[in-house]
Amino acid sequence: MLWSAFPLINKHWTYGMGASVSNPEERSDGAEWEQTLPRLQFTGRLKYAYDKWSAQMAASYLGDRNDDLKPTLPVNLSVQYQASKDTALTMRMENVLDREDIVSHGSSHYLAAPRAYYFGIKQNF
Repeated sequence: MLWSAFPLINKHWTYGMGASVSNPEERSDGAEWEQTLPRLQFTGRLKYAYDKWSAQMAASYLGDRNDDLKPTLPVNLSVQYQASKDTALTMRMENVLDREDIVSHGSSHYLAAPRAYYFGIKQNF
């Protein structure tokens, strides 16, 4: 996996990108080699920070999957507000695009969970 380490766009915005191209195969005794996992993965992340606010959006594309499965594209978002030195309010949204991607490999096919929201408070003592 190649990954760039959050270069600065300006004083508030940073980003990161990664790519992996591989040929994951395995074979049973005497059988032919078979693809077992996706061959392509592209990942990107965009981060914003200003004063007490920070937000991050990340996406990961998996393509050229085995068993002719369609590519996946999970996109997640997190936002944080630093209310005080010891208290932060958080919100996370998973599956922002509300895609029905098959997220498993092999003979069982499981769909990604629908869009979900998580809210929290982080407290340091």
